[in-house]
Amino acid sequence: MKKILLSLGIIGLVGVGAIGATRAFFSSTATATGNVFTAGSLNLAIAKDSNGTPVNGWLGSQSASWNFSNMAPGGTPSVSSVWLKNTGSVDATKIGISSVNTGTAGFGKQIRITKLTLGGSNLLQGGAGATIGAYVAPTSCDVTVSGTKLSDATTNSANSGKVVCVAPGNYSSTWEGMSTIPVTYPMTIASTQGTASTSTIPFDVTASNVTIEGLSISDPAAGYGININSGADNITIKDNVIHDIGTTLPTGSAQAISIQPGTTGTFNGYTIIGNTITKVGNLTLVQGLNSGSSAKGIYIGDSTGTGIITGVDIENNIISNIKASTNPWHTTSPYTNATEGRGAYGILVGYGQGSTHTGHLDNLVFKNNTISDLEGLWSHAVGLEGNTPDASITYNDISNLVDHKGNTDAAGVRIEDNTFSNIVINHNNLADNVMPGISNGTATAVNGQSNWWGDQNPSDQVSGSVNTFGFLGGPVTGLINGTDQNGNGYADLQDLALSPIVNAPIGLNSNEQKQLIMGVQVDGPSTDNTFQGASLNTDLTITIAQ
Repeated sequence: MKKILLSLGIIGLVGVGAIGATRAFFSSTATATGNVFTAGSLNLAIAKDSNGTPVNGWLGSQSASWNFSNMAPGGTPSVSSVWLKNTGSVDATKIGISSVNTGTAGFGKQIRITKLTLGGSNLLQGGAGATIGAYVAPTSCDVTVSGTKLSDATTNSANSGKVVCVAPGNYSSTWEGMSTIPVTYPMTIASTQGTASTSTIPFDVTASNVTIEGLSISDPAAGYGININSGADNITIKDNVIHDIGTTLPTGSAQAISIQPGTTGTFNGYTIIGNTITKVGNLTLVQGLNSGSSAKGIYIGDSTGTGIITGVDIENNIISNIKASTNPWHTTSPYTNATEGRGAYGILVGYGQGSTHTGHLDNLVFKNNTISDLEGLWSHAVGLEGNTPDASITYNDISNLVDHKGNTDAAGVRIEDNTFSNIVINHNNLADNVMPGISNGTATAVNGQSNWWGDQNPSDQVSGSVNTFGFLGGPVTGLINGTDQNGNGYADLQDLALSPIVNAPIGLNSNEQKQLIMGVQVDGPSTDNTFQGASLNTDLTITIAQ
């Protein structure tokens, strides 16, 4: 085991409402504990550089400066980082972080930890946004596809109800002899080694009781990555990377995952979890008039539905880089502009619309997803644009939305054509470049309480009737070990001292390097004035272990 001691000195933090400058620094010393494993040893080195290229080499001692400004309570979080590298010969599967506060008693609990990640994985628990772990392959296979067409297995009645394992390979349209892989029987389709080794063309699912997991799915000329239709339900889509969908389409809509089971009837059970969805749609798409040619990470439709969809659980997905045409919308009748732009969506729920089409999606759970980098004529991270009674939109991280309507329609959550009841939108991070954070186009007030709005004033990020009572003073990043030692609702430096992170399951393989990022903020909107001008020195001890 190897330890590195980091000193974080926060000096002269200012009091409520004041503006000032502070300085802080990282320094490090390393001491090996002498633990040697049978297969080799663990060793941890540190470097300072924003790109992971060591300024002074990988050393056991480094220092880095933070230049803080405007550190009034509730102000912009300050972020700094170092790089960690396992220079040993064996892989580390766990990391630990602890701290010791030496400053003014009680001041540590006023220092909110706004970010604590290693290699992009959150070291806090229970925060907003997605954390996708390592892929776990099936432990047993009924059928293994290797060197043959995957479509032969997915359309074979003998494989009904079985686990079809997919060996590494590129199951392309040329190899399959078709543009999509039909799934016509219940089965589990799972990669044996994960998304880095197994790529396929899109899936067309017409059977119920299907699971698709661990695959890399792509086709720039396709309109979808996974299409669920013809009444298919009880579907699980997990741990896939769905990318480059519709990026070269000359016309038509594009969606990574499309769920359109039918316009009538009852459909239940759609689980979408742990997927990475990126590069969907085409900014230069030549739209057809009223074609609905938007781009979506996940789509649930259609708008003329009169049935009922239940049991939709969408959690822990990363959705980014969704693009739709930004051309102006038609403004006159008859509509002669056949190239008007459309919307970019993280998720669009359009099943049934208002009272005209009475279909509805009940009890939607949309939780712990990360949505970023959407651009279109309008951009909606979450579009509840069909009937969604009792929808729950919680613990999501939404940022970097771009619209081309003068920064008026880049919504974190948009509600329209929706005769809803009891929609809850709570504990989400809605960045200040998400404008508005919640856009309610109906007459019924929506519960938008307990969200972080990027600053201390949610009023400029609300459109329509939204209750923002109890807005948060900082981002929803999670807690130390999932426990709030100080009962203040956020992770702080004193929590890290009282309950250190021990053996978090985030690895650092031999010779691998990852960036450790830490952000801090003086808690807002109020901080005890007795701490004005106080100083805080916190030693952070980082460990890696097997």
